[in-house]
Amino acid sequence: LARAGRPTANVVTNLALPPGTDSINVPLITTGTSTAMQTADNQSVSETDIVDSSVAAGVKTVAGQQDVAVQLLEQSPVNFDQIIFADLTADLATRIDVQVLSGSNANGQVKGIRGATGVNTTTYTDSSPTVGELYSKLADAVQKIHTNRYMSPTHIIMHPRRWAWMLAALDSSNRPLIVPSAQGPQNSVGTFGGVI
Repeated sequence: LARAGRPTANVVTNLALPPGTDSINVPLITTGTSTAMQTADNQSVSETDIVDSSVAAGVKTVAGQQDVAVQLLEQSPVNFDQIIFADLTADLATRIDVQVLSGSNANGQVKGIRGATGVNTTTYTDSSPTVGELYSKLADAVQKIHTNRYMSPTHIIMHPRRWAWMLAALDSSNRPLIVPSAQGPQNSVGTFGGVI
């Protein structure tokens, strides 16, 4: 059975859960330390005490089971329990990815990226969208991350359908806008290194 997997969950920070834990408190710096230039030897140095807080996250579980007749396990020419376990594991991966993206933080769900406060947003709505128009919105999203986080984004996550639409886009001379490598046409808006 086809499953979507967990590409988004694989690129966010994954840490081991300590045993016997129902809630995790992740440290959050609200005021950072400071440095300043010294204009002379033995001059006092800048001192700003760090102020921290924490973000509490309850531990959530995802589970599933399958009832199987003993006869099926004993008489199947293949290890059918391994097939069932692989399918349960694949569905688990899909459920975790959905939670990472859009969990509501209610009814046993985690808080997903889309529900987090303070997230940079860029909206693109068009009844006849083009890759060129979308590209400028992606560039805007990248600059917002640079401006607000002072770091480069490491991933752009989108539905494979959207990526395929971008791969299929051609310019007015029928040249692809997304090319297989960085050695492609000069007018390319992106390069295609693979889909994860």
